[in-house]
Amino acid sequence: MSLDSSTVIGIFDSGVGGVTIWNEIHKLLPEVSTVYLADHKYAPYGRMSKKILLDRCLYLCRYLLEQYQVDIIVIACNTATTNTIATLRKHIGIPIIGVEPAIKPAFLRTKTNHIAVLATYNTLKGDLFLNTAKKFSTVERTDIDGTGIVDCIEKGNINSIELQKILQERLSFLALTNVDHLVLGCTHYPLLKDQIQLLLPDIRLIDSALAVARRTAFILKSISNSISGESGKYVFQDKEPTRIFITNKAYSISVLQFTIALFSRLETNIKVDVISF
Repeated sequence: MSLDSSTVIGIFDSGVGGVTIWNEIHKLLPEVSTVYLADHKYAPYGRMSKKILLDRCLYLCRYLLEQYQVDIIVIACNTATTNTIATLRKHIGIPIIGVEPAIKPAFLRTKTNHIAVLATYNTLKGDLFLNTAKKFSTVERTDIDGTGIVDCIEKGNINSIELQKILQERLSFLALTNVDHLVLGCTHYPLLKDQIQLLLPDIRLIDSALAVARRTAFILKSISNSISGESGKYVFQDKEPTRIFITNKAYSISVLQFTIALFSRLETNIKVDVISF
């Protein structure tokens, strides 16, 4: 049985980074409705305590489930996945897909036996990341804390001097190493591919977006018979298959405009609302 607009995918991230995941999901499953929560109010997740992060993610999952009866939830954030997914799966009664840094693809493709991972502090210190990294410990790995990068992106300052300075400080030394693959271990970072590639022209960049989209499609199709035709589901209008909600923050208007611009490059039929919780 094929999927259609009655199938709803819930996606959330601390802000606009999950757009990179949404884009790949939308390309694979254009017929499926999506609800995207950009949680700017609590951005960035990168240095949030595990307890606060878990409580927030539980709240967002329950909101998506209760308000939109989503059939699957995608945590479009490496930090949230690393620190909350095991508990979320115990408490939320639908499939939950997470995001992990693409260490395995980098491991398989490296020719120099040396890779690098750019991620948030909480991702790099999380059990999920550390356990995954252990599986590929035969390859030398350089971990880089990307603190500050998400803040700039969330403010819409992708081309700012401040962000360029951060990228230079954190990444330029890689050009002097034998690293041949850089894993972008945060869903925000692919938005900076052009800047990073200009800085490191000889290093291949890898992210998890397509792999997450494929996994989401696989799981949805495997459960499609059980979700088709459910009564009481939120009905999406054909002209707005994508709903975006941005949690309120002081700079939410500029962020709202930035988020709309990101989505509008990919799809014209979107509806955006600012909510406060």
